[in-house]
Amino acid sequence: MNIQKYLSDNIPDMEFNCIMLPANLSIIATMNTSDQNVFTLDTAFKRRWEFKKLKNKFKADHPYKELFVPGMENTTWEMFVDDINKFIEDSSDLQSEDKQLGVFFVSEDLLCEDASNVTDELKEKFAYKVLEYLWDDVAKFERDNWFNSNIKSLDKLVEEYVKSGREVFKDGIFRKHTS
Repeated sequence: MNIQKYLSDNIPDMEFNCIMLPANLSIIATMNTSDQNVFTLDTAFKRRWEFKKLKNKFKADHPYKELFVPGMENTTWEMFVDDINKFIEDSSDLQSEDKQLGVFFVSEDLLCEDASNVTDELKEKFAYKVLEYLWDDVAKFERDNWFNSNIKSLDKLVEEYVKSGREVFKDGIFRKHTS
């Protein structure tokens, strides 16, 4: 009735006696299962529709998996995500796929083609997108396991990341990669 009224109000030259949906209509949507604020909505959707979980793995044709993380020379987006997710997976407290970074967590414009020529502005943007998520959500109750002990706030984390990149993280998070 609401749609019928809307159409009638906005297209006065036509008469809308009924509205029908085609039998082959599909609604495709994505959802972040770690957003606790929509838990009840998530549960309702799962009861009513078919779900397919997408694997959180880089495909060969991922458009920017080989781009570099600003501030972390010689670390591609794929390496960064794989190492962070492995650390989350191995963490005794987290053990949650919901906390892992998705392969499309950042957009291409937050990464760089040349790891040695990066602006502080790009490092800061990356830090506020990725490190803020790690600080506020993933490592919220175990920041000492993730970040160096001199980092006590998000502002300090971002400031230090812009200055020293990977050095803000504790040893053991990033594996040694060979090119």
